[in-house]
Amino acid sequence: MTDTRSTLGTIFGIEGYESLQEAFATETATETATKEEKDARDWSEQLIIARFMELMRAAYVAARQRDAPWVDVPIYFTEHSYDFIVRSHA
Repeated sequence: MTDTRSTLGTIFGIEGYESLQEAFATETATETATKEEKDARDWSEQLIIARFMELMRAAYVAARQRDAPWVDVPIYFTEHSYDFIVRSHA
């Protein structure tokens, strides 16, 4: 497998969501959460999914721009507890 770091010279990562991870880890049981807490959790999940999808797109675009040797290999990704699978364009 080609080392993406040596190919792209870029490390892709999602940063700045540590406080959300902590909030999810310490959240009270869903059954006892208020409607507002459940809504906040749902919106937070959607934001995290959107950022992850942006990350996958950025990695693909960077690979395409740099003509990375693995760019024509489709990348499949999904999210926990969701019924979708996304495929990069080759």
